[in-house]
Amino acid sequence: MTRRSPKPAPQTKMRVMLCTRTQAQVTQLVRELRKTVYRPRMCVLASRDFYCIHKSVSRKPNKNAECEKLEQRRTGPMGGCRHRVNKQRLVSCPDLLPGGRCEVHDVETLVELGRDLDACPYYTAKAMAKDAELLLATYNYIVDPGIRETFGIDCRNTVVIIDEAHNLEDALVEVSSCHLPVTLLQQCFEELRAVIDTQQPALQKDAALLLRLVDALLRWREGCHGGAEAAVTATSSSCNDEASAKARVFAGSELLSLLDAAHLADWGAVVQLSAAMESLAVADLNRGRKNKQQQEGAAQAEEARRKQRRANQQLLSGPVSIALKDTIKVIRFFLSGERSFVNDFKLVYEKEDDSVSVWCMYPGVAFFPIANAALSVILTSGTLAPMGLFCSELGTSFPITIELNHFVTHEQVFVSAVTSSGGVDLTLTYQRVQQRNVMDAIGAALLAIAQVTPGVFPWKFNPVIFTTRHRWFAMLLPVVRCDEPLLQALCRDRCHGQATSVQTCFLH
Repeated sequence: MTRRSPKPAPQTKMRVMLCTRTQAQVTQLVRELRKTVYRPRMCVLASRDFYCIHKSVSRKPNKNAECEKLEQRRTGPMGGCRHRVNKQRLVSCPDLLPGGRCEVHDVETLVELGRDLDACPYYTAKAMAKDAELLLATYNYIVDPGIRETFGIDCRNTVVIIDEAHNLEDALVEVSSCHLPVTLLQQCFEELRAVIDTQQPALQKDAALLLRLVDALLRWREGCHGGAEAAVTATSSSCNDEASAKARVFAGSELLSLLDAAHLADWGAVVQLSAAMESLAVADLNRGRKNKQQQEGAAQAEEARRKQRRANQQLLSGPVSIALKDTIKVIRFFLSGERSFVNDFKLVYEKEDDSVSVWCMYPGVAFFPIANAALSVILTSGTLAPMGLFCSELGTSFPITIELNHFVTHEQVFVSAVTSSGGVDLTLTYQRVQQRNVMDAIGAALLAIAQVTPGVFPWKFNPVIFTTRHRWFAMLLPVVRCDEPLLQALCRDRCHGQATSVQTCFLH
């Protein structure tokens, strides 16, 4: 499926961005590229989880936050990250230049070269992306506007190719939704209040604007939670009929009312919120640089050291900064298109984990900016049919489509609906999907069907359906235990190619 942008391309160098679902699939694409004669200036984009080579940061669970902390602690000879300082060694490495032995490279190759040259592969990839003719990355690098901005990815004059596009809708919905535990919202409130109490007036103003948003969400949650000050304005009819005791789901108009009450429901307010976050982030970096200059010329008095330690602290912690950025991003989606997407969102209070969420129900909200800006968008997949429904979900027409007939004939396909199993109703509503007896009934139904279907044992089809729930697999295990190759295949499928025992993989 191909869509061409009706807008003329700007006077910049055209390039191709090829995206797929996982980093392992990106590596496969690089492997196939090596087999061709095509040798563009290329770059593989990946997160710090794949690229970081710092001795301590690479072992931390949240490498993004730890890397940022390291960059803000630029005092003394051990301040900052020496790998990032040396990134130009890797950018100009002859092996990566046209004609070099690693001209076509993957993540592992760049990490290996980075270790050899003591240079950061992550920031090298960011630098190489600016001039690359071919960018390879996972979905989030094209669908997430925050990541596009971080890596300087401009969709204009770009041919965007998305492989395995049947997974694209989920990625688009996820990037335009957010989940905010109340404990995290309270942490946001406390840190923004601290900025207001201790920082200069310009930063106080920025923090106060962000605090207004956080306070509005907390007050709304108090209303849902049954507090004395009922801030929820929606009536019971605005809630989703299937909302269980675990969650209360409200229409997008509820979120609009919340933002309007906080005077944040117009596009100008969204721009101001984004600018406020940028201002606080820049202030953190500047504080780290200023602190280094002060240490080089300041006396070693205890008072000076105390001030340095205080100046070294982040204005906002990593989790708070990420939560605020994600919330602003979702609000930007929500108010885009002159508020035409308001009804495509849900405001949710989830009682089970005491959190506030914004759900986007329409993938086209996040896809429209890409389709509108890109020179061309090409989607490839083996399972996009029916095409009309897929195009409708993305809110975009594709004038060029190629759909091949499936190699399985109609005579080979049987479709039926199983409505009950062992006397248990298998209607999967929101309330029932996590119930233990329902999951057991589904597992029993799968087992019964598999035992009477010719050619199922040993398996002749993809076993993913049986590895979705470990409880289902526990029921099937006695039947397939005799087939050792099958067990190994199932374990590899569930553990992403890593060999492990059946007990560790499914039953623990």
